[in-house]
Amino acid sequence: MKGFPTNNWRHAAEAYLVAKEAEHAYDNGPYADAIRAADAQGEMATFDERLTQESDRLTDIRAAAEDALMAIPSPDAASFAFKYLVARGSGRETDCWDAMLEAEATRFAYASSRTAEDPDALLHDAWREFVQAKLADPERTVDAHRVREVDRIIFDRDAETIAGVAIKVRAALYISAVEDWLESAALSLPGSHIDARLKYEDTPIIAMWSAIRSLERLHPHSGDL
Repeated sequence: MKGFPTNNWRHAAEAYLVAKEAEHAYDNGPYADAIRAADAQGEMATFDERLTQESDRLTDIRAAAEDALMAIPSPDAASFAFKYLVARGSGRETDCWDAMLEAEATRFAYASSRTAEDPDALLHDAWREFVQAKLADPERTVDAHRVREVDRIIFDRDAETIAGVAIKVRAALYISAVEDWLESAALSLPGSHIDARLKYEDTPIIAMWSAIRSLERLHPHSGDL
């Protein structure tokens, strides 16, 4: 799909468009023709319900594709505009998407005002939120949409500064960690004693920690929250 990022978003958008086109073609073609013919002949009572069942099936497929698309955080403003048109285009009024659209509009508006002064402002904010989420009560209610959005910013968005790269390596170290002390080190928490423990770790972990230290020496406040 030309114009959209080559990731899960693109595939979801393509699946939605295919399902939408199939629903539209059937409802405005064979199904509408059959209804008009039956109505003209005054035989709606004998209308073949299998036609309605097919219409319902295609609607269910389109609705599932729409749900899948809307669950993915918009990777850019063009994708957000596409979502808005899905929800509100052609006079459609699906208020079930209003909260999500408002949240994404706020994110893009906020990003445009900050990126001029710090191109990785969103990445810093996402990392702060990522760390806070890991320290929060595991029993608390989680906003799954926001979790996906934070993960997308950290892991999919390209860093444009040394500090941004350091954050991405810390995130990679966190998801690679199998012990609590290594998770704590990745999150910049005190008491991990990583330097004493690191010699027992595999080479990729050692390499990631070395990269973090090197990057943060170049930008001393990279890991700060």
